[in-house]
Amino acid sequence: MSSTPAVYEVSRRTSCGWRGGIDDGVFHGGRRVWELEAVAGERWGGHAVATSSGTMALECAVRALGIGAGDEVIVPALTFVSTAFAVAAVGAVPVFVDFDPHTRTIDPAAAAAVTPRTRGVIPVHMHGLMADMTAVTALAGHHGLAVIEDCAQAAGATDAGRPAGSVGDVGCYSMWVGKNLGGLADGGLLLARDPALVRRCCASSPTWAVTASATPTTCAAAGGGWGRSTPPSSATSSGRPHT
Repeated sequence: MSSTPAVYEVSRRTSCGWRGGIDDGVFHGGRRVWELEAVAGERWGGHAVATSSGTMALECAVRALGIGAGDEVIVPALTFVSTAFAVAAVGAVPVFVDFDPHTRTIDPAAAAAVTPRTRGVIPVHMHGLMADMTAVTALAGHHGLAVIEDCAQAAGATDAGRPAGSVGDVGCYSMWVGKNLGGLADGGLLLARDPALVRRCCASSPTWAVTASATPTTCAAAGGGWGRSTPPSSATSSGRPHT
């Protein structure tokens, strides 16, 4: 590891944070989750809600946007299984499209995959590089589609000054230990500018999907799964994949 002062300071703070969480024994909700939600919302533009995984952030977003059985959602062929899993979990059909070989993100030619049953599109930002969100939002606007950004590999990335997750209807992040913004085990975050949509994300979530942090500014009136207990481990205890 580099010995530069900046790298050392980041390492020191990260280690202290991890040790503090382990010593506290608080792995769901609590002060650290509230602080994470506040910082993410401020820096990335919107209302942030922590989830048990990136997979569940995607599924909550799909449900909250009213996508269900028989609907179609466009997803790029180059992505982790969770992107398609979240669509299939609500009874909808993931429609795979090609990716741009230069960026490895969704090909703007995805417009050819739109049918009368298409309800949404999930651009996946890869390896810190955002998809062409100008093209994606133009496609979505023309066809009336919801846009869910899969930001599992792009926390902190920007495109023309716009942070990943702030361009579409909902941005979904993974904080699995192997991601570029990883935690001790599994975790996730969803981000939306519309408080009503955030509340729908919370209300539509399974009881174990959203952490019990009960952030007053975003989900106080959500109902549904919000504020209920989460499982002792992560969403993977329910057979859902790590993301």
